[in-house]
Amino acid sequence: MLQNHFQYSSRSLAYARSGKFELALEDGKKIVELQPNWWEGYCRLGEAYKGLEKYEEAIVAYKRGLEFAPENHFLYSNRSLAYACLGKFELALEDAKKIVELRPDWWEGYSRLGDAYKGLQRHEEAINAYKREIELDPENHFLYSNRSLSYACLGKFELALEDGKKIVELRPDWWEGYCRLGEAYKGLEKYEEAIDAYKRGLEFDPENHFLYSNRSLSYACLGKFELAVEDAKKIVELQPDWLEGYFRLGDAYKGLKKDKEAINAYTRRLEFNPRNTELGRNLGQQSIENESDAIKLVPENHVLQSNQRSSNQVGLQ
Repeated sequence: MLQNHFQYSSRSLAYARSGKFELALEDGKKIVELQPNWWEGYCRLGEAYKGLEKYEEAIVAYKRGLEFAPENHFLYSNRSLAYACLGKFELALEDAKKIVELRPDWWEGYSRLGDAYKGLQRHEEAINAYKREIELDPENHFLYSNRSLSYACLGKFELALEDGKKIVELRPDWWEGYCRLGEAYKGLEKYEEAIDAYKRGLEFDPENHFLYSNRSLSYACLGKFELAVEDAKKIVELQPDWLEGYFRLGDAYKGLKKDKEAINAYTRRLEFNPRNTELGRNLGQQSIENESDAIKLVPENHVLQSNQRSSNQVGLQ
């Protein structure tokens, strides 16, 4: 049996690092029971909640910890990340600025700052934050990955490519590096190179639906729609509730002039997001004017039927 709060803290951290967040949470609660005025207990509690994707509870825990250690940069860093996970990027930014004020020589503060700016679509500022971060930790592959993504968001694909190459140099066994590399090549319309990058990434993470999605799109850009369909089918097999998989599948079928299959793929998205407004645009690209025309082509599609009934009811109100 554990004797004190330090031992519970060590074990909670070990559980969290091994992904056993429920057990980490149990120990976190025990710590704050034994030592309710110790900041590290609330840090452990927050980490466990964050691992369980209970971000609001994590934020409450970090806030409580800051009451006992208001200058603790670790707590601000963890809370900034939790805010970002909730899409509260303005609050994430506030905490990130506090981190770099407290610890201007700590690379993770600039990582949080860059992530918050990226979430706010302020990519130039994100890049500046990542640049400072890289100065402090030039061998950290995560930093190059973040900056590569921001460059790509700005359409600066040559710079994104440079960072992508640096990632795979530093971590040749990391799938995300090849994803960044592929995105940069795709942005430069070098689709064959992009496909090679995604293929390499899949060697290290063969169940990664993001890689299949990006490769499916690259195949479609080359007019290789049969291969695009194969990858799209793999996406929906791996992630059946992910909207983008059905979008890729619909686009691939559309490229093959298989209108019926394309409509069924696009309308699968409506099952997860009934308010999706892109359906009409997708169908329109196939010279199908509206949902009524789509229903004539695929009368057995219950999602289209239901969607049209809902639209009619709204129109009558």
